[in-house]
Amino acid sequence: MTYDDQAEALGNVAIPAAAGMIASSQVGESPAHANVSRPDEQVRAVDAKTGDPIADLAYYIEAPDGSTHNGYTDSAGLCDRLTTFQPQELKVWFGEDAEEKMRSA
Repeated sequence: MTYDDQAEALGNVAIPAAAGMIASSQVGESPAHANVSRPDEQVRAVDAKTGDPIADLAYYIEAPDGSTHNGYTDSAGLCDRLTTFQPQELKVWFGEDAEEKMRSA
């Protein structure tokens, strides 16, 4: 996980493609983690090899307070922008894992 420290501070998550499935190397059974240090954050899914953004990828984000955010990345590979009021660690699922979390929510 890397952070692009721009005005809006984007968190980038590299997603490798394997056997026709898209999944984060950190996702699988345990979610990827994003340390949020600003009150306005956005996570971007990018291809691990090319660095290109991954559009239309399912994501599911869980905050420590139990609130959740889910949807599909936009054409720039971005998840919806999250507003937080203090630094916190977010759990992030992508692809089939995210879709499964959406169905069970």
